Amino acid sequence: MRKLFLVAVVAVLGLASVGCSSDDNSSSNFDTAIQGVWKESRTLYLDKNDKVIDEDEAYDEGCGLNELEFKGKDLISRSFFMDETGCDKEELKITYSIKGNMLYSNETKESTEIIELTATKLVIVGEIITDEDMPIIGTFGKEVDPYENIKKVYFEYVRK
Repeated sequence: MRKLFLVAVVAVLGLASVGCSSDDNSSSNFDTAIQGVWKESRTLYLDKNDKVIDEDEAYDEGCGLNELEFKGKDLISRSFFMDETGCDKEELKITYSIKGNMLYSNETKESTEIIELTATKLVIVGEIITDEDMPIIGTFGKEVDPYENIKKVYFEYVRK
């Protein structure tokens, strides 16, 4: 689970760079609407036609669901996890800006797209990162890439 949340953090930090149109009118709406604490809800995997082909519900290890907090121009990601001594938490804080439907890390200048933002739901584009430890699945002696049909990843959060 910790690895999955780190992928979400990477997405928020903007490693999923995509082009953007200059729609600054929605920026101010996003700036206001995004403020607050969002808890991880699920990860959606889409094919080339933007059809959801798989999803993972957020997993709580007994320590709480991972969170993103937008406070002013600061973004704080909190990862809750169980270690050998009990529940623990990691926090990462960056500054960000929004232009159009793009969320930019001010530190790295990289970006991610905001797909949906309502009073209760935030959906952002993630980056497809394969787990190097995951074995390639074999079907009757033929290797099958489990990520082959996944073309996009969306991370969904709900307002806390």
